[in-house]
Amino acid sequence: MFYLDIRNGKAYFRGNIYAENGYFAGVVKATDFLTQGGESMLTGGKFNSKYLDLGKIQIDGETGNITMTGDINMGGASRIDLGSIVIDGANRTIRFTGKAGSILWGESAPVKYQFGASAAGPWHDTMEAGDKYRRDSLDGGASWGEPYQFRGTDGRNGSPGRDGTVDYSEVNRILKETYGITTTYITEGTIGSPVIRGAEIYGCNIYAGDGQGMVASMMGDGFYIHDADIDTPKIALESMSNGNILRLVLGAGPRGDSSMLGRGQINKTKSGMAVVYIDDNAKPSGFEFHDDGKIVVRGDIVNLTVPAVFG
Repeated sequence: MFYLDIRNGKAYFRGNIYAENGYFAGVVKATDFLTQGGESMLTGGKFNSKYLDLGKIQIDGETGNITMTGDINMGGASRIDLGSIVIDGANRTIRFTGKAGSILWGESAPVKYQFGASAAGPWHDTMEAGDKYRRDSLDGGASWGEPYQFRGTDGRNGSPGRDGTVDYSEVNRILKETYGITTTYITEGTIGSPVIRGAEIYGCNIYAGDGQGMVASMMGDGFYIHDADIDTPKIALESMSNGNILRLVLGAGPRGDSSMLGRGQINKTKSGMAVVYIDDNAKPSGFEFHDDGKIVVRGDIVNLTVPAVFG
């Protein structure tokens, strides 16, 4: 049952070896390892994971689950590749390399928003119809930033613009009217030309000036010189009563103002002429000249030199 080869030091036992302690300088080779209860610790020639005790790391050989209850310290330049998720310790980045993916925070999301109708609140998590202000939190709601207006107020509707059609005639019109007329051109509603000669023009209003200061205008009912900025004529020559009255007004007011207060006028009628000034109290003063040779004085004659000769 026992054999010892004194030539090479090999020992052979046909039975079991029982020992309190032992030292092996080489390889221990066995077909199986048993627990103290006599249960085999090998499965398919490999150690069964349920017999591995790695402290806070638990490996389940049947499910493949690995449970770690301690910390993982991979060093500053470590890299963990989980397929579509790569954790790069050297660059301190987490990359999602898949075509689709998302981070689901649940109730512990670090970025939160709240909404309110005014900068003073009250604040709520879901935006409502009357909300105009928002505030942000980057620490899960522990603190909040200053509120800011994220929704504007509708302005007034403007006047309709042009239809936006751009063609040669439209471009030509803009260039001519904006940068000066150098050639004759005709658009749908405008004729422009540096000089017009030999023309008979009917039914139009003619204006002299650039609209920035004094402007002379000739219309169907008279001639006016006025200040374009306030549209108040200074001189007006008007034809009235189907041409039976011709009136020259000095210091005239706006067109259509018939009060004539504070203005002087010369009126020519079929039967005479009058030179009259009407003060701000509507009191006239002046002279009327009639076809029968009479002169009618309106107002008071003061400091008249004697003798006064009329006629």
